Amino acid sequence: MRPVIASVAKQSRMISENSRLKSAESKKHFCYVSFLSIFARNFSVMSYSEIERKLKKFGCYCVDESGRHPEWYSPITGKEFYLSHHKSEEAKTGTVKSISRDSGVKL
Repeated sequence: MRPVIASVAKQSRMISENSRLKSAESKKHFCYVSFLSIFARNFSVMSYSEIERKLKKFGCYCVDESGRHPEWYSPITGKEFYLSHHKSEEAKTGTVKSISRDSGVKL
């Protein structure tokens, strides 16, 4: 009878260890997801056509379209900056951040 009791006790210890590990994993996952949601809140995923629409709304305009990338001018900052010809393509976060900084428009 003793081996059965020891076996049950061992199984219950293993179950409690597994549940402890799972809760630790879920906490890690929760922290990671929270971090991502905070980080992603600053700049949303936008297509280049959406970016152009916002820029035009704030007075920016295209100066030159003859090169590889269209060159835009911002009257807010007085700077020229580049966009892409790929209107339906989503702009990467760093690109949106750079365009926002150079244009003075919060995207």
